[in-house]
Amino acid sequence: MIHGDLISFNTKEEISHVHSKDTAQTSNMSTNHSSDEDKIKQIVERRLVRAPLAVKEFLPPILSDPKFWLATVREKAYLLVAFLSEKDRKRIQDLTAQGYHPFPGLIASTPEIKAALRFENARNILIEDCEIGDIYTLSLGKDVTAILVNHTQSVKTKEFGKYEYKIPLAYLVAYGDEINRATWDYYLENLIAYSISVWRSGHAG
Repeated sequence: MIHGDLISFNTKEEISHVHSKDTAQTSNMSTNHSSDEDKIKQIVERRLVRAPLAVKEFLPPILSDPKFWLATVREKAYLLVAFLSEKDRKRIQDLTAQGYHPFPGLIASTPEIKAALRFENARNILIEDCEIGDIYTLSLGKDVTAILVNHTQSVKTKEFGKYEYKIPLAYLVAYGDEINRATWDYYLENLIAYSISVWRSGHAG
């Protein structure tokens, strides 16, 4: 079952947890979930929200929004952390309220499903300014970390017809032999650090 959360980030105030949807959690799993959310918020705050001005000028535009939203999606195989505008937030709330995946067509649920990109045992993949239509974007094997920037996804659905959306920024961590419940936060933080170094180097000189 997908577990999705929306967290409000106001760069001038404290972070507030404003939306949670989960219908099948035991108390122990809820405790783990709360701990995971705290880790994600701390990493994002430390690396991005409270980054020095010299760093912030190189970051994607969504992070310049004085109030952006953070969506986390956890499945058995992966963790997705996406940065959203107010418009994105409304779209995701509408989808998850009906029990649908917040990012339809983005990640194939099984290896048999055809996808534009397939990765396994790969780190620090940058997927930027892509437009993918009528096919899943990603098929994930074990131990993958990836960054999506300004990604446009369209998919044909029975429920909504052609459905299109954009992801301003997202970090993806797929579990495997190295990346697991004990290490995912280390890989997420290093992925964010890597993205910052790429953006800064792209503006060097």
